[in-house]
Amino acid sequence: MSKVINCYIATLMEKNTKDFLIRKLPVDLSEKLKTAAALHRMSMKDYIIQLFEAHVEGLEKKGLSLSLEKKKGK
Repeated sequence: MSKVINCYIATLMEKNTKDFLIRKLPVDLSEKLKTAAALHRMSMKDYIIQLFEAHVEGLEKKGLSLSLEKKKGK
């Protein structure tokens, strides 16, 4: 595939995402996350997303509803 097509596909895949910034993350925690991601052969971004997904899945298995659905008429 050409670079243009790869860039277009990457852009389409990221349309359903949000940027998330964590400020004041302790350096030692950041380094540990980076090491853990490397041990799993993942980028730090992908590793953190996996951690978030696992946490949310665990909460949902406990019966917590985490949807922010808007109610009709409001």
